[in-house]
Amino acid sequence: GVPPAEGMSDLAVGRHPTMKTRMAAVPEEKGGRSALTKWSTLYASPSGRFALLAVRIFTGRTHQIRVHLAGAGFPLWGDAVYGPEDRSSPAERQLLHAWKLEFEHPVSGEAMRFVCPPPEDFPRTMLALERGTRRVILTGMPGCGKSAVLGRMEARGIPVWSADRAVAAQYQPGADGWHLMRQRWGDAFFDDDGRVDRAKLTKLLAETPGMRRELERMIHPLVRYSMETFFQHAEARAEEAAVAEVPLWFETGWTCPGAAIAVIVCPDEVRHARLRETRGWSDAKIAAVESWQWKQQDKIHAADLLIHNAGTLEDLDREVDAFLAALTGRRKQEEAALEASWRALWSGENLQA
Repeated sequence: GVPPAEGMSDLAVGRHPTMKTRMAAVPEEKGGRSALTKWSTLYASPSGRFALLAVRIFTGRTHQIRVHLAGAGFPLWGDAVYGPEDRSSPAERQLLHAWKLEFEHPVSGEAMRFVCPPPEDFPRTMLALERGTRRVILTGMPGCGKSAVLGRMEARGIPVWSADRAVAAQYQPGADGWHLMRQRWGDAFFDDDGRVDRAKLTKLLAETPGMRRELERMIHPLVRYSMETFFQHAEARAEEAAVAEVPLWFETGWTCPGAAIAVIVCPDEVRHARLRETRGWSDAKIAAVESWQWKQQDKIHAADLLIHNAGTLEDLDREVDAFLAALTGRRKQEEAALEASWRALWSGENLQA
């Protein structure tokens, strides 16, 4: 993770009460010894997976840095004792390095100073972490072809997830979302078999002020949890990329650090024609649904990458291939920038700071 720019911990450190080979945050009245650690963030990963910290200790307790950082919620990569079990970690050891030591010589009184730049496994691990599964959020206006693009991604062997499918799963009898809706609205939009009647639900949403927002507050956290689980599973399998289709990405206010936001672009007249022909939507329904969303131009301005879909399926295949190539190019640029930042960070001048 990425902690705030500056941080500190003054938790007393002592022997773990039950595991004697470990240290822990232990109150002084129970045997803990006072300890003070301060840190600053030198580099924060765009993906949010890691940060490089400069740590200064004002006391010298056993495992002090490891205990304090883990207690703050930011354990060291590769720390098998105080960090979470993570078999996917590229770190072969705990990434803690004493790069500068200063003290006064006990006999001569001379100021002693020793510097040792971090070894090469630091930048190697940082690159490996940044090279983890690339998260992609796919979004766009109704009728732009999100499902078609998602299908082409899947056909190319990329793991995919759909918010619409996740919502449908929550509407199934017995699901968490289903129970919450029944508790809140009873049988208002359920059929005789206990299933959600989409037509009734759509009508109620249009007629009942505030109901759509209430339903979203109920269902969206469940859907977001499903998405995060999908990404975590992709990372555990060391997938190069994973794509989540979220039609209301901008409207929900969700964030996904390091993810590439791709908007599928299609002229309004083409989208509306598709919605009339394939879904049977009326102009009134199109206008109602689009009134809940950002305008297409606003989504385009907020996007990292665009996929155009106004032509044939063959045109779309070429667009998807071009998008994947652009995604690979962005990754190479990010890795080169990361390595350059690392080299600059540990230049001679910075080491004297």
